[in-house]
Amino acid sequence: MKRICLVQLLIAFLVLGFMTSQAPAIGLGGYFTAGSGSGEWDAEDENDSEWDFETDDSGSGFGFVLDTAVAKDRVFNYRLNIGYERKDYEDETGATLEIDNFVVVNDFGFGVVRTPKVRLWLGPELKITSGSGNIDTDKNEEFDIDLVNVGIGPVLGLNVHVGKLVTLGFKTGLLFESVYGRGEHETRDDTIEYSGSDSYFYFNFAIIFRINDVYKKK
Repeated sequence: MKRICLVQLLIAFLVLGFMTSQAPAIGLGGYFTAGSGSGEWDAEDENDSEWDFETDDSGSGFGFVLDTAVAKDRVFNYRLNIGYERKDYEDETGATLEIDNFVVVNDFGFGVVRTPKVRLWLGPELKITSGSGNIDTDKNEEFDIDLVNVGIGPVLGLNVHVGKLVTLGFKTGLLFESVYGRGEHETRDDTIEYSGSDSYFYFNFAIIFRINDVYKKK
């Protein structure tokens, strides 16, 4: 799992370096996100015992945002979010799995409204997270879990330009996620494999500083 996280980080920075070196106009800034959802999970231990459970999910995070077309009159934009996210999964018994994630979010947007003041865009989103955490119960306080989460779904964004350099970005979407993980006790030699699916609704707010990114009607 840790190797996957490092690979994601390397890919993200390679993409970031490529975009900033190739694009004459670009937007850079920071974001905050929060959301909630629900899921269904399956688990299997080393003795081939299987069980399933449902979860209520919540999360929040922050990080860096890059966008290739914040204000300019271009149909396509690519938005990259790289950051940290805390995700909690609570099951029917009240036990909560707390995960600290490294997050890479890719938005492929198409501007349906483009004016000097606003840009309204929509498209698909691909989100990949990799993280680790533990179950927040006294009984399982030494039970550590690594998770990888892949989500895809529709996204809708609104860019509001408040000056020559600054844009406020609002984004919302619904992700359908697949979860894969492995948990183990630190003091006992046993492991549990997890798989599941979640639906997750979120809201994202960003402050973006535009570099040579201005609206010019073609």
